[in-house]
Amino acid sequence: MNQPHEICVALRSYRIKARIKQQVIAQALGVAQSQISRWESGREIPRPHNIEAIRLLLWGDAATPLQSLIYFVRTSALPLVLIDQSRQLLASGLPFQVPGNDLERFGWVFDEATNPELREAHGPYREALADPRGIVGLELRVPFEYQGEPWIGISHKTIYAIDGKPICLADIRFMRAANGNQISRPTMRRLPANHPADALSSLARREH
Repeated sequence: MNQPHEICVALRSYRIKARIKQQVIAQALGVAQSQISRWESGREIPRPHNIEAIRLLLWGDAATPLQSLIYFVRTSALPLVLIDQSRQLLASGLPFQVPGNDLERFGWVFDEATNPELREAHGPYREALADPRGIVGLELRVPFEYQGEPWIGISHKTIYAIDGKPICLADIRFMRAANGNQISRPTMRRLPANHPADALSSLARREH
């Protein structure tokens, strides 16, 4: 997560949760308090050596790549989830941490046990998670009905290995289905390398 913007978001989240003043962080990093303020507000981005100092402050030398990724997901403002090889949820983004969130309401859409129609479309996902080779990007679209209206669940999945173990980082969104987006059954497609969703895997690769 060495993207400058994202690591500044993590720094602010860490500082607020730990109730640490900007001045204290500034002293630890050897910069002015005003510099911390500019980083956190997005007015400036830290230089590479500052990014490394922030990373060490947040996670230390002992942080594993997976621990760093879990922290990133848990502090992200994006609707992200992190899933392991057994398809257990390791972490979820801030939008999925509030009571009554969309994942709580509609998460069943992506569960093969409660939505059997998903099994056939989910084949490529199961295969990639069982034996990831490089970086695999998948987009899953699942139609469902909510309060008598057509909805769609969309998941952009990035599957790869961290420390030799398969991991899936996914951006999940639920929305009313527009006329042009209505589908009758779940569909899965492989994402091209230049697809915007590849930013998830690119972010992880740069961090780890």
